[in-house]
Amino acid sequence: MNYESDYMLIFRLRLRELLDERKWSQKELAERCGTTAATISRWLSGTNVADVQGVISIAKAFNVTTDYLLGITSKRSESDKWLSAEKRFITDIYERAKPEDKYVIWALLQRYLKNDIEVEAFKSLLETFEK
Repeated sequence: MNYESDYMLIFRLRLRELLDERKWSQKELAERCGTTAATISRWLSGTNVADVQGVISIAKAFNVTTDYLLGITSKRSESDKWLSAEKRFITDIYERAKPEDKYVIWALLQRYLKNDIEVEAFKSLLETFEK
């Protein structure tokens, strides 16, 4: 397998994974990226390769790094460098939750965090994901 086909495969897999996680349609992603659903479809099928602007717009839409999309790293964002696997798991659940469910998740987390300092630190961490 050559580099281009490795890149295409990883890009396609990660793009599909991100779409599925967010439950976005190709049309929704296209609107966020300033392109067409047909273009997204061609990127997913491997018919066409996303250009630099396409990769950047997808990274911005999903709040991940271009390095992640291209398979250079397995860390989705710069903040992943300092988050443990457990915190990434919890923040992923919180980030994908419906607004009304976020309150319940937050209440449960507060109950199990050890002290006020941890609560405040985790609260500020979650706020960074909401931006």
